[in-house]
Amino acid sequence: MSRSNLQVTGEIDFLTQIHNEQYLKNHYQEYLEQNPNSNFVMIDFQKFKSINDTFGHNVGDLYLITFAQILERNFFDSIVVR
Repeated sequence: MSRSNLQVTGEIDFLTQIHNEQYLKNHYQEYLEQNPNSNFVMIDFQKFKSINDTFGHNVGDLYLITFAQILERNFFDSIVVR
């Protein structure tokens, strides 16, 4: 499915432009069936609120966007979700 179609179906995160939770719910089972040896990794940014409080929400947004881009570049054959 093309990214523009995913945007229409609401499966792309507006800020980071990566897949969102709805995409994960809709496609994770199929992904696991096609990639049975895959792994699931969840990252929680500790103290992320302090970035927004100290530097502002624009910097916090840039932090999330940059991290999403790094993940997509390095895990290009994986599902990257926010």
